[in-house]
Amino acid sequence: MLNKQLNLDLFEPNITRPENQIHTREKSDVRIGEAGETLALAKLKKWNVNAFSVAAGDSYDIVADTKFGLKKIQVKTSNVLKATYNFTFMRGYYYSKKGVFPYQNNSFDIACCVNLIDEKILFSAGVQKNVIWKREQFISDNAEVLSWESALSALGGN
Repeated sequence: MLNKQLNLDLFEPNITRPENQIHTREKSDVRIGEAGETLALAKLKKWNVNAFSVAAGDSYDIVADTKFGLKKIQVKTSNVLKATYNFTFMRGYYYSKKGVFPYQNNSFDIACCVNLIDEKILFSAGVQKNVIWKREQFISDNAEVLSWESALSALGGN
């Protein structure tokens, strides 16, 4: 109710910042990632999936209790409007001393790609270096839950 009164949108890309606020690329990237993780977690819980966040620095962001057991989910997020999204699944941070490095095959079970602009998420099974989705796939009817079910089916009882 307060959001409507103040005309606030949680994911409004054009929110202005106070002039004296220090804003760095690293802090921005971290916040975008956290927003994506939060959105993914909220949607899973909305679908009655028992899911929770894990500590920063792990090779996955969310653990979900599924009919096939606990599944590790790695989340990657974009906050840019595009026709085609190419999500790169690498660990680390470009500007850190260690840089970026690939995930191992058992680092996580499910890749979750988040389109913050449309507030939509899509899932795929397994560790892949790149996952490509079209915007039209994100915004298709029932695409989110169908991609979740498809990822789980692909994992089977593993």
